[in-house]
Amino acid sequence: MKIGIWNIDHPELNTRSKTKTDRVRRIYDFLVSENCDVYVLTETNSAINLAGYNSIFSSESPFIKKSRSYIEPNRYYQVGIYSRFKIKQHEVHEPINGVCCQVFGSFFSLNLFGNVITIKDQWKKDSVFKYKDRLNQQIFEINHLPKESSLVAGDFNLKKGWVQKASAFKTIESEIEQFGWIWPTKTKQIQYNIYYILQISK
Repeated sequence: MKIGIWNIDHPELNTRSKTKTDRVRRIYDFLVSENCDVYVLTETNSAINLAGYNSIFSSESPFIKKSRSYIEPNRYYQVGIYSRFKIKQHEVHEPINGVCCQVFGSFFSLNLFGNVITIKDQWKKDSVFKYKDRLNQQIFEINHLPKESSLVAGDFNLKKGWVQKASAFKTIESEIEQFGWIWPTKTKQIQYNIYYILQISK
């Protein structure tokens, strides 16, 4: 199985901007050319329709940006999962920044949680949640996944050595790894908007 993880930063369709139109085309062409069995796309737009894939999304994003086009078919989500296999969506406690499903192949099943550890509540005046609250919600969802054949993939919005998010990094490190999760990219110095994968070992 080939799984692609990518933050596509809310592409916009049907705008008058050639730059935005070209960007959508490049994203679509790249996804098709990579030919993954499953994609976990963060900061996505359900208007990007991949033929031959089943798709599920987190709840529609409430974070409005004035410069972004909301004309149909544009609909924005923090997470979208596309799968060539049958998928069954599962309920999560925090549905805006995460989506959970089970992927069913011919001889296997995979528990998959796509997520964004968001920083957006810092910008949303009517939100009662702080960054730490959202972080704890994500950790709760991860640690309640089945302990075999589970994968977490998405945009954690932090990297090792990022001083402003050092506390979040240490929290994830301690809260996740004590449950037996493997964090293969933990020590990599990847730039802003990274795509960490956490996977349970059998």
